[in-house]
Amino acid sequence: MTWQEHIIPFLAIFGAGFAVVLLLEPLVFRYALKRGLVDPPNWRKVHTGSVPRIGGVVFLPALAVCAALMRFVWPQYCQPHYWGLLVGLFAISLAGLWDDLSDIRALTKLACQFAAGAILFWAGYRFQAFMNPWNFRVIELGFVDFFLTVLAVAAIINAINMLDGLDGLAAGCTLIMAAFLLINKVSQGDALSAAMCAGVMGITAAFLFFNFHPAKVFMGDTGAMFLGLFLASEMLDAASHATAMTTILLPLVILGIPIFDMLRIMATRARNNGKVFSADKSHIHHRLLSLGLSHKEVVLFIYGLNVYMGIMALIYRHVALNYRILYLFNMVLFLFMAFYLIGRDHRNDLDR
Repeated sequence: MTWQEHIIPFLAIFGAGFAVVLLLEPLVFRYALKRGLVDPPNWRKVHTGSVPRIGGVVFLPALAVCAALMRFVWPQYCQPHYWGLLVGLFAISLAGLWDDLSDIRALTKLACQFAAGAILFWAGYRFQAFMNPWNFRVIELGFVDFFLTVLAVAAIINAINMLDGLDGLAAGCTLIMAAFLLINKVSQGDALSAAMCAGVMGITAAFLFFNFHPAKVFMGDTGAMFLGLFLASEMLDAASHATAMTTILLPLVILGIPIFDMLRIMATRARNNGKVFSADKSHIHHRLLSLGLSHKEVVLFIYGLNVYMGIMALIYRHVALNYRILYLFNMVLFLFMAFYLIGRDHRNDLDR
């Protein structure tokens, strides 16, 4: 099939996810207000009023409708491991809803993320092996693969969860990243496994109608962990289809902004008080707000960073093999300098 032949199915799957969220979100909004399931403002949050916080519960049924559409209308897009993915998404959504309702401990939440990672591993989402870029020798990971998989899943879930701090930020960034993941798969001739990305694009695009500033509803941990697990599955799917370092690195580059911010936050917390899981206002969006940017300006700026990383990932495939390490080093250096300068201005602002 040519890429043009995928347009109609992708648009239909996008539309299915979009329509389900548009239909269900107002019902969730009214239910949350009636039951008092709202997120009150506090010292580390930007919003000033109480906002319904369980908007992410509509993501799973929306993606299930997309999967059903693939199964009965375009079965060639319905990959066998999608059912394991849906089980994992169901489990992590339950854990997220539990946290939204009861505010569970960080270690309990982490254990739930490990469990979701184990489900993905069971479903076939795993690293399996990788190719040494120096001698092109394939290295089988063996039993280590399981531990790498669950750690990678937990890391990406937490990266997206940490990104969910401003109206429209996590949903919009996921929409951008899912779009580049879809383009990457189509460009590599793997379009049949890209349909779920179209569904998540539809889900996040519709959710932005309710979540962009000023937000009427938040996705909560239910939605943030759902999106994080999906993005983790896409990274692992790329890894399981090939051992080439290029294939494995491209999704990581596309997810570079939330991953880099998470690593920086964890390092900062460890240095300051040793409490990696403690809440603070050191996220990139908090720092940009402290520099004087408005809420929307910060969100659009981070959208732009994600677009930049997506474009760089697509270009990376066309860089000569001898220069790919240098290319990756330049991207990491760019992120380090950008985050360092933002953080330095933020600290100077606090000192004044």
